[in-house]
Amino acid sequence: MLVISNCFLFVARGKNLTLEESFLLFIFCGVLYLIVDILYKKHQKKEEEEKQVEELLKREVDKPGSDLYVASRRKAEKLPQPVTSQPTAPPAAPQQKEEKPAPTPNQQLATAIMDGDLVKVKEIATKEGVDINAVSYCMMTPLLSAIVNGHPHIVDWLLEQDDIDPNAGNSLNSPLLACACQPGYEPQVRRLIEMGANVNFVSREHLITPLIAAAIKGHSEYLLMLLQAGADPMHEDKYGWTAYDKAVENEHDACARILKTHMTLIQHLAQSEY
Repeated sequence: MLVISNCFLFVARGKNLTLEESFLLFIFCGVLYLIVDILYKKHQKKEEEEKQVEELLKREVDKPGSDLYVASRRKAEKLPQPVTSQPTAPPAAPQQKEEKPAPTPNQQLATAIMDGDLVKVKEIATKEGVDINAVSYCMMTPLLSAIVNGHPHIVDWLLEQDDIDPNAGNSLNSPLLACACQPGYEPQVRRLIEMGANVNFVSREHLITPLIAAAIKGHSEYLLMLLQAGADPMHEDKYGWTAYDKAVENEHDACARILKTHMTLIQHLAQSEY
């Protein structure tokens, strides 16, 4: 304030000011003083606050147990920050394996037949509730499976059973058709024919009959039995081939002669009827 008053007097002496001008200059100097005083006090207050904060931080650093005390000691000793271990999930319970259902007696029978185990076949087939004509998981009946898998001893035993069906097979095959494809099955072919097996069974896929199968394989002895039982030599397969055509194609001369003779006889009898 003293400095501002001296400035005011210095200006007033240097110039001849009117009373009104002097009053305004005085007011200006007063306002300027107030502004300077406010700024000075604010600066002092800020310095005091900063000093208080520094003192507070210093007390916290020197106070054992405080966060700042621990942090300062760790920094000074260069200790690594402790790693908090994440809680581990409990081990997963072991998954229980799904137990496969025990095979049914019919499935056991099918397996025994494929293995050629006659003793086991007899044991299982005689159990109560076992159907020896049922189609198993291998899509075949026991009789058809025994023929296809080449077990004539099992075929013979099955044919001796009272409830065996000589036509029980599947849509692709029949016991008689399967036997006609196998060499050395003359007794089984004869037995099936005697039991009433269908000699004109037609397979679904290629429209093959037991007669055509025997002609393809060259089983002349089968041909005679089938023809005598009423097999149709004029039947054509999916491609329009008869049993005779298949015998000629595969160069089975004996079969071709038998079939040709039989077909000629049929044609002669048909013409004589007219």
